[in-house]
Amino acid sequence: MNAAVLGGLVEQWVWRCQKVATRYQLRPAIDLQAEVEKLVGEAEARARGLAASGPLFLATVASRLEMRAHIAELPAPPAADALAGPALDPVGRAQALHALARAFEGAAGRLKAAA
Repeated sequence: MNAAVLGGLVEQWVWRCQKVATRYQLRPAIDLQAEVEKLVGEAEARARGLAASGPLFLATVASRLEMRAHIAELPAPPAADALAGPALDPVGRAQALHALARAFEGAAGRLKAAA
């Protein structure tokens, strides 16, 4: 598969995962595990269609999500007019991104083992 196409596909899935993480950050009452399983299931089905590039696709998504989770854990610089409150707490976002990254890593391993 063309690297540019694979990169674009990876970015689409990272974006979808970030939407779930943001939703969890704003409403921690959502069932994160169900959201993760649904999203990873869809990605795994898509990866099977990519044949040999499938495990690479899933592993790359996992890597990008881990990077974004670590960025979310960095302390934000104080801003004079920044909103403060539980809705903007990055801990929930980082938790969701780590959970998604672990799930994508597991899916990549399963797909690689099945090949």
